[in-house]
Amino acid sequence: MKIIAVVNDNTGVICDVLKGYEHEFLSWNIVDDISVISQFGELGEDILVKIKWGNFSKLVDSRKYSFIYEEEEE
Repeated sequence: MKIIAVVNDNTGVICDVLKGYEHEFLSWNIVDDISVISQFGELGEDILVKIKWGNFSKLVDSRKYSFIYEEEEE
């Protein structure tokens, strides 16, 4: 599954959308790449995600953000 959007759990607002999917969601930040960096937590239940746009990047994790995925066809 590919992450295509990031949701701030505190506000419920979609804060980042992967370029090419901006027509699907309203967002202030269209990004070039969203990739999972690592899993962590006692059972590996959380993920750390890197979001890149232009010359900038930020890290977010699944403790405060949710992710919208594009399902791959089987």
